[in-house]
Amino acid sequence: MIVKLLGILDIFSALVLLSTYFFTPTILIWIAGAYLIIKGAIFLVSWTIVSILDVIAGIILLSTLTFQIPTVLLILTSFFLLQKGVISLL
Repeated sequence: MIVKLLGILDIFSALVLLSTYFFTPTILIWIAGAYLIIKGAIFLVSWTIVSILDVIAGIILLSTLTFQIPTVLLILTSFFLLQKGVISLL
């Protein structure tokens, strides 16, 4: 059950990341970015690449508040989060 919830939250984070080029409320970016960093940090004790990528995705998401992030990086990060979320739901 918790895996499905994390999958849904990953999909939500990917959609927030994709929508940063449009009007996205800052609070949604903060929530999704903090979620990814906290989740990555919690699972970082196992030192898996997925946990490290979660932290990096959270940093990228929060960076969109200040910097113009290249579109390719946003799309690749969103695709990573989407596929991880879909796999968690299956």
